[in-house]
Amino acid sequence: MKILLKKIILVLIFNISLLNANTIAVVSDTQKSELSNKFGKDMIAILDSQKRYEIVEQEKIEDIYKELQKSQTGLVNQEEAAKLGYLKGIHYFIYYNINKQENNIYVGNFRIVKTETGTIIGAGRSKGDYENTLNDLSQQIIHQLDIYLNLNNPLSPYTILLKLNKEKPQYRVGETLQIKFKVVAHKHAQSKKVYIQLFSIDATGKITMIYPNKYSGFEPVEIDQEYIFPSPKDDFEWELTPPTGTEYIQAFVSERPIDIFQTWNKAKEELFPESKENGNLLTTYRGIQTKLKKEKIENWSAMRVAYELLE
Repeated sequence: MKILLKKIILVLIFNISLLNANTIAVVSDTQKSELSNKFGKDMIAILDSQKRYEIVEQEKIEDIYKELQKSQTGLVNQEEAAKLGYLKGIHYFIYYNINKQENNIYVGNFRIVKTETGTIIGAGRSKGDYENTLNDLSQQIIHQLDIYLNLNNPLSPYTILLKLNKEKPQYRVGETLQIKFKVVAHKHAQSKKVYIQLFSIDATGKITMIYPNKYSGFEPVEIDQEYIFPSPKDDFEWELTPPTGTEYIQAFVSERPIDIFQTWNKAKEELFPESKENGNLLTTYRGIQTKLKKEKIENWSAMRVAYELLE
């Protein structure tokens, strides 16, 4: 497998920079069927009509999966698919699933995977007739991509790695969540320590700062060192409570401290302070962009991970 990937890198490395930074691939999450194929084509048509993304042809996607099947046992590991997709210049995989129930009711869901890290940065589901389900899921994808792309800083010397304590990003009310995070520096990074902030965004858009906090303190973190929240030393667990739906962990990194959501003063009195901003609104993140530019903060980075909270 290592030899195969080295060959792929040599062949493809020169093509990556030629592709649009918003290159996406739409992939069925289940076995191919007439319904799945139709839904995928209709979704691609809606995304393509936005004129904001470069949609990868289905033939190229099939080539990726064939390449993976050659090197494994016929099964496709989505993490390996993300890595190989990134080498081929695909920046985001959109995995979708659609099923038809009684009375012409369709149930669909999707996940958006950032290929560079294999992280699920968006997710959602919908239920209704065919057209409503198609349009609702497509609009959710467009909205979530808009939010993420507003936070993209390709010139940043830092990459944030976030990992949940479950392989499948689904939790039920009452379960506990734990997240690992690490900041990786590229060659042109100058700082050995950075400031990282983690925010929990629930299904209604409520933003809660979870790190730093009274327990962790407001000190910078070491580059290339993995941290856990809550850590084994903490006297609390993170138990998930309603409302159900898609939730996010939003991370920001900067070389000097900046109060993104104006929550640091509250943290002196509250353990996990809430923000007045709405984490589901695009205007919130455009405001963050404006603030970063105003304060002339250049080497910042952002990342998010999504998961579903079920009853």
